[in-house]
Amino acid sequence: MQPKLKISFERLKEEDFLSKAELINNSMASNINFPSPWPTPLSNPASLASAFTAYQTAYNGAATHDDIKIAQRKTTRVSLTTYLKKLAPYLEVIANADIGKLLSSGYSLRKDTAHTGGGDPPPAPENFTVERGGSGQLIAKARKLKGVDAYEVQINNGDPNVEANWHSLSVQTSCAKIKINGLTPMDTVWVRLRGVNSDGSGAWTPPASAVVL
Repeated sequence: MQPKLKISFERLKEEDFLSKAELINNSMASNINFPSPWPTPLSNPASLASAFTAYQTAYNGAATHDDIKIAQRKTTRVSLTTYLKKLAPYLEVIANADIGKLLSSGYSLRKDTAHTGGGDPPPAPENFTVERGGSGQLIAKARKLKGVDAYEVQINNGDPNVEANWHSLSVQTSCAKIKINGLTPMDTVWVRLRGVNSDGSGAWTPPASAVVL
């Protein structure tokens, strides 16, 4: 069967939906596997970013438990969910059954249509390191995992032991040299990495950090 993307976003808790939407938004921002222009009414990655930003703003505003702001969060979530569902079929067509390309979008694969080997999610990548690159840049590296199609990257500017501080950055098809750009000089940034295959997301590496130049 052709691999399909999971689009049952309504089942996700609010914080989980925010995390997944953030990962998709970041992964699609400069994804060479799905170049612009996208077909109408999807437009381009900027349209996705706009829908995500509207939801993220409403999500943060609803933290005050104001009924009007909660309603706004619900409205923007429906709009973003609709967009993500419309985007998925386009990604499936362009990827042409390439699981690595599909996973690079930040979406998850549906279990019933993924080409699984009946195995388990992958272990944490080995030999994981983070080093300084150019100005505002860190470079993460790890040893390639057998049977892994993509790697999810998360960063953290605070306490690495606080799960809420971690933010999804992107999904990469290679872990040989992952460039993390746009960082603030002199900040200490923590990074972690995990492999993703058709059986699910694997274990995170122990966090590694570096001071940004």
